[in-house]
This record gives sequence, structure tokens and C-alpha cells, in this order.
Amino acid sequence: MVLKTLTTFVLTLSIACHAETSKRPYKYSEELVKKAESGDVEAQNDLGVCYAEGLGVGQNNAEAFKWFQKASDQGSARGKNNLAISYENGKGAEKNQKKAFELYLEAAQNGYCQAQINVGFCYQNGTGVDQDHTEAAKWFQKAAEQGSDWGKINLGVCYENGRGVEKNPAKAAELYLEAAENGNVKAQINLGLCYSKGLGVNQDYSEAAKWYKKAADQGSDEGKNNVGWLYEMGWGVKQDYTEAAQWYKASADQNNAWAQAKLGDLYENGLGVGKDPAKAFEMFQMAAKSGNMYAQNKVGWFYYRGMAPESERSSDPRRPKYRRKDFEKAFQWILKSAENGYTEAQISVAYFYWRGDGTEVDLEKARFWMRKAAEGGDSYAKEILPWITLDRNMDGIMKKWFSLEKQEKREDAAEPR
Repeated sequence: MVLKTLTTFVLTLSIACHAETSKRPYKYSEELVKKAESGDVEAQNDLGVCYAEGLGVGQNNAEAFKWFQKASDQGSARGKNNLAISYENGKGAEKNQKKAFELYLEAAQNGYCQAQINVGFCYQNGTGVDQDHTEAAKWFQKAAEQGSDWGKINLGVCYENGRGVEKNPAKAAELYLEAAENGNVKAQINLGLCYSKGLGVNQDYSEAAKWYKKAADQGSDEGKNNVGWLYEMGWGVKQDYTEAAQWYKASADQNNAWAQAKLGDLYENGLGVGKDPAKAFEMFQMAAKSGNMYAQNKVGWFYYRGMAPESERSSDPRRPKYRRKDFEKAFQWILKSAENGYTEAQISVAYFYWRGDGTEVDLEKARFWMRKAAEGGDSYAKEILPWITLDRNMDGIMKKWFSLEKQEKREDAAEPR
């Protein structure tokens, strides 16, 4: 379901701001250099940021590291946090995640909010320290208590998933709301998801639309994509495929892979745009190359059906408009989708291994992929799994379940997740 799509969007947004998030303007100048050289710790940090980001001066990670080191040596928590970023990413110095964590922790213990978030991330991901979700939540809490929107968002994700704290979707929604009301785009998207799925709040698509639009109005490609989804489905807004296509296009222009895939769906079916299989394939292919599992599956089926524009035309003079099917490319793309966890593709891969379409017949692999889909909760896969045996006489039963017509219907109905 599309709701699962939005879960993927949002639950991967627990991103601490490693980079500086202050709204203070950074501008390289001779005056700034003089202040930094005279020992002004804030000037040293500012000059380091200018070199790190190439703001008014050529980007130079070594110079950035030098000035962050000077600020850190003076005890600046901000300097320690910036220096830690350099060590964590190997910019201006040899990559050293353990050293990065130590510096983040020093700055965090001095109350520096961004460092507290970064310490939380180190614990969450096991970066330079043993993974510990309880410690991660503790540090996100400290940042949140200082009013940090990012601290609230990350703590909200912990509560939403029961990671390091007892699961509490209502608490998560409260934290998202606080940050969203401050204009934080990621919080607005997270809150929109809560209303879409009824996570910690009563399900309300109108409220979801409101928060997605707030994010979209700030230029968020995710916000635009999610608004498009609501218009496509007619949830919280009047169903309008033309409006959906416009929002998807705006998001796709910002290289949002899900928006590209969903725009491909509209072109394929002529919803809100003129029906254009070639344009649909183009959009699916763009999203697939970005790793989008839904689009990878779609690209595979275009090849399977002989609908891919680059496929050779059929040599049959009676069917000049048809293109030759390319089972090998179909298998390759659908396998990519299956490996990325898309259950529809996993079922299809099992089908290909059973029939030998685009690959050699391999009943053990067929069973493996069907089992993967079943373990992912697919009821169809659970039902058919027992029938995939080493007995090739089961062909009649398999055709019943794996008919191309059924596969196409399942694949067409699949929504990105």
C-alpha cells in the first residue's frame, strides 16, 4: 500500500544535523581571517565552515580542519563538534570514528545541542562506539529538552519504533508536532504520516494533507510527492489525477525516485496525463537507476512484455508494432527489486526460476524467493509456497497461480512502499 511508501519516507528521516544549522551568515573576509588569527574562537569556527563549504573561498578541507582544531584546543564545544565531523567523514584528516565519538561526547557533555544529537547517532548506528539504542534515546532527549527540533524528531522516531524507549506513538506525534510547528520540514512530513496512518493520533487525511503541503511549500520533494499521493488517492482532498501529476512532476524534477515512479504509473495508465508508455518507461527507468525497488520491478515487466522502447521490434511482419520480449533484462531488473525487499518482485523471481524465463530453471531458488515473500507477510506467497516442490509434474498447478495474466494484475496493482 502507499501508506507503506510513506513509512519508508519518514522512518528514514531520523537524521541529526551533522553540519552546522545556525542561520548566522558565513562569509569569508580578511577581517574574519584576522579575528581567527588573533584567537577569536567563534571566528575560527566560522572560518573553518567557510573553508569546509567553500563559502567565499575555495573549498579546502585541510584548512577547515586546521581552524576547527584551533577552536577545539581552546575548549570550544562547537569547535569539538566540527572537528568530530571532520574525523568522522575523513575530511582534512584520516577517518577516525572513535576519535569523532570522543569529541562529540566532550562537546555534548558541555551542553552543545548539535553534539548531543550526534552522540545519539553514534550510539544508534554503532559509530565509534558500541551500538546502544537506550543511550541514543537519552542523548536525543537531552537535545530535545534544550528545544532542538532535530532532537525532538529523532526522539520521536525512537518512541514511534520502541527503539531505546518503550514504544509510544502518541508521544512520537507530540514531539513531531512541536518541531513541525516550528517549521521543521522533516517533522511536518513525519506528522503527516502520523495522521495518514493514525499513529498516535486519530487518522485524518485532511490533517495529513495540511502538513504535507506545509512541507511542500518549503520546497520539500518528499512533501510534494506525498501531496501528489493524496490527490491520486482522493484522501483528504478531492481526487484529481491532473493535480497529482503536477505534484509528482514537481517532486520528480527534484530527483525524488518515488515521485518518478508514481508519475510513471500515471503515464502508463493515462491518468491526469496523456497515456504514454515510452514516457512511463523513462520515468520508471530513472527511478530504478536510483535504486527504487518498485520502479525496478516495473522496468522488468516492461522488458518482459516487450514494451521497453529500446527493445528490438518483432521480426514477425504480421506484428510490426510489437517489440521483442527480453526475458533476460526482465529477470535482471526484477531480481534487483527482489533483492531490495519488494515482495511482488520476489514472487516474480520465483516464477522466473520455476519457468526458466531469463535464467536457468532452479527450483531451489524458486522456493527460496517464494519463502522470502512469505516471510515478508505476503498471503499469496504463503499459499503457493508448499506447491513449489522438486516434482515438475506440478506444472499445471503452477500455471494456475503463476499465469502471466495473474502476475500482470498483481504487478499493476502493486503500490510503492
